Amino acid sequence: MLDVAYARFELDQQLRAELDATRLKLAERKVVERAKGLLMQARGLSEDEAYKRLRSMAMERGLKLVDAAQRVIDVMG
Repeated sequence: MLDVAYARFELDQQLRAELDATRLKLAERKVVERAKGLLMQARGLSEDEAYKRLRSMAMERGLKLVDAAQRVIDVMG
């Protein structure tokens, strides 16, 4: 009985971790999309060009894409 309960607990923990990771990815994606929108509006860029700019900025500064996007939002938003 304890083995079944422990196995169920382990599965529940794994599912919660996966859900948290998915929520984090969604939140990060929203930040990137917002930054792209700001760049598109302010600079007249296409969506692809805005993404490339964000990616270049992140690589030049050694940042994760979401961190570069947050900086764009902080400055332009």
